[in-house]
Parts: sequence; structure tokens; C-alpha cells
Amino acid sequence: LSEKVFAHIPVAHVPGNHEIELVPRWGELRPFKVYSARIPPLLHHHHPLLATLLAKAGISPNHHHHAYPSKAPLFYSLDIGPVHVIAINSYSPFVIYTHQWYWLRDDLCRIDREKTPWVVAFMHVPLYNSNDGHYLEGEPMRYEIEDWLHEAGVDLVASGHVHAYERSYPVYGMKRVENGCAAVHVTVGDGGNIEEIAGPFLEPQPSYSAYREESFGHAELIFNDNHTATYSWFRNHQGSGVLADSFPLLNRANSCGPLRRPSFCT
Repeated sequence: LSEKVFAHIPVAHVPGNHEIELVPRWGELRPFKVYSARIPPLLHHHHPLLATLLAKAGISPNHHHHAYPSKAPLFYSLDIGPVHVIAINSYSPFVIYTHQWYWLRDDLCRIDREKTPWVVAFMHVPLYNSNDGHYLEGEPMRYEIEDWLHEAGVDLVASGHVHAYERSYPVYGMKRVENGCAAVHVTVGDGGNIEEIAGPFLEPQPSYSAYREESFGHAELIFNDNHTATYSWFRNHQGSGVLADSFPLLNRANSCGPLRRPSFCT
């Protein structure tokens, strides 16, 4: 279903659990084998069609990743207009001294907020999730990288995996940040699937959780300028998308004062 669409519309992707496909009893011992074959390594791929599509969309792959080159399209970053987009792989090793750990540190340290005032990160497994489905599954990664994302001033962290919708307030260290100077986390894993909706949500609702719903839907993020963006989530099961949740996203680099260079950058 997606092949014809992806042939004409650039898509920023990240692998999920269904792309691992590690099945030793069938002799499949290499994870992400099919994914790596079908999805070109975006930052190393020079196919003219891909280059044309990226140019038309105003997308510029970042080349500073070459300090720690990736052999597969499992994690990468892109500059899309005023937005630096970071694709993080929930299923590649991410603890200290691993390939992805070095790469993420290098990428965050090289962000130029004059060139890309917005920073958005996305991965498959949510770092914040109050749904019974996959509850606390993202905790090891949150423990490992949240401090980095916070220091680097990441504005939004998006994820899927949980087949429901949830949005946080600005949050850091499992606590709502009242002055707004922290990333907002959204889980939009509700595009539709054979496994149906995940649930129920756990009670009581955590103080960091702003909105959550067991419904299929999709989200839109519109960057109005270098200071504000509009995030909207549309419920799908009522026919055409019905606006169910929306909020203004403020750029942390502008609204929270000058960002200091992260302490982990050398």
C-alpha cells in the first residue's frame, strides 16, 4: 500500500519491533535484514530519484554523522527547513559507548539553532507512556538519553508502538515542567492496525500526561515560524478526521532564554 506513495513523497522513517525479524529457528539471524534491504540508507544513498525528492521537499541530509557512519538506515538526522529531525532506533544498542550512543551525542552537539531553531526527535517506543500496553518499555532508553535531549533543548519527542494516543505536558524526569522549558512527548501509534486499540490507560492519570485517548487517529505538526508551531491530533473513527486535541508548541531556544552548550559536548 505504501510503495507508490513513498515513490513520490519523502518519508522520514524509523524501524519498529516488527522490522527486527530475528527468527533463529528459521535461520534468520540478522536483525533488520528486510528493512535494510527495502529502505535505502538515507544518508549514504545517492539514487537520483531520492535526491530529487529530497530537494523538492527542501530536505537536506546532515553529513556530520560521518564521524560515526551507519551501515544501515537505523538512525540518522535530517534538516527540514527550520527543523532538525533526529531519528533514534529503539532497537539498536543505545547505552554508553555503543555506535548509536556516540552518534547521538555527536549529532546533538552539532545542532546549529541559528540554522534550525526547532529540534524534533522520534523513535518507535515512547519514553513516556501511561497506557497498559508496553508500559515502562521505554524506561531504559529514557534513563540513558533523556538528560541529553533535555540539555540540547529538544522541543518535541514523537513515538508510536502503543496503539493509542497520548500527549504530555512539557516533562522532564517524570515530572511536569510548569514553565514549559522541557520537551513535549506525543505517542501517535494509533494509525490503525490488525491488533486493534491498546488499553486501558492506567489510573490515576500521571500529572505529566495532558491528554490521552483509546482511539485511532493521526497528527499534524505545522511550524508557523521560528517561534511557534501548531500540533493537532485528529480522531479517525468518526469518519473524516475530527480535531480532538491541539496545542501551541513554543520553541525552547526562544521562549526559555539562550540555550547553553550541552555539558556532554567536548
